[in-house]
Amino acid sequence: MKKSIVGLITILLLLFLVSSGCESSNTVASGENGNNSSEEILKNDSAQESGQLSQENLTSSEKSSPYIYWEYELGDITPENLSEGKSNAQDCVTYTQDGKYVAVGTGKKLTVIDVPDKKLLWEKTLGGNVSDISFSKDGKYLIAGEKSTDGYIYSLDAGTGNEIHSYRSADDLGTSTNSKYQPCIYKITAADDAVYIAAGRYWKESGYGLASRVYKFNPDGTLSWKLPANENYAQSVNWIDSSQDGKNVVRR
Repeated sequence: MKKSIVGLITILLLLFLVSSGCESSNTVASGENGNNSSEEILKNDSAQESGQLSQENLTSSEKSSPYIYWEYELGDITPENLSEGKSNAQDCVTYTQDGKYVAVGTGKKLTVIDVPDKKLLWEKTLGGNVSDISFSKDGKYLIAGEKSTDGYIYSLDAGTGNEIHSYRSADDLGTSTNSKYQPCIYKITAADDAVYIAAGRYWKESGYGLASRVYKFNPDGTLSWKLPANENYAQSVNWIDSSQDGKNVVRR
């Protein structure tokens, strides 16, 4: 019998000491496991009742030290049975450039949180396990990829979770009823006006094989191009990155 655990997302705030006082940087997110959802502020290994930290209590060794800003309970998560093979699930966390939204992917579930307001914005269940997520640079869209029979790439409205566009990578890469050999969106990276994606699959059903593609999408999810255009790479491409302006792209 599979045991379920409670997933937590912990929002950390990085503090930097400046001559005029204490100034906070952009918000970052990190995933943790715990028993209860809670909101707490930590400093010097002790809890304080307020998020305001006294400057006189900060030492030079604390010039860059995180404290817990807020925790949100993601709900029960049922781990996969690893004895059956490699897990299909991935845990993904990303945030908008301005730190306003944090997105979490666990299993088939997407969760987006409004950080300043400390509230759940929306939740959505995909058809397959979330494999990677990234916000567009302007924060308007959340691009999500999955590992599934279809291997969909989704462009979602970041504020509502409504689907704007979707693209079925299985139409290019092929698919399988065996979950190990299904298409997977390995990596999503956002540039100023574009989103680059590496997708692929492998199989051992009738001999060993590999198939991969590189895609460029507009932030709203409309396809700009795919490489190669008419066939797959017969090799693994599981990582992609680009320059900030999107003019140069590197893959691996």
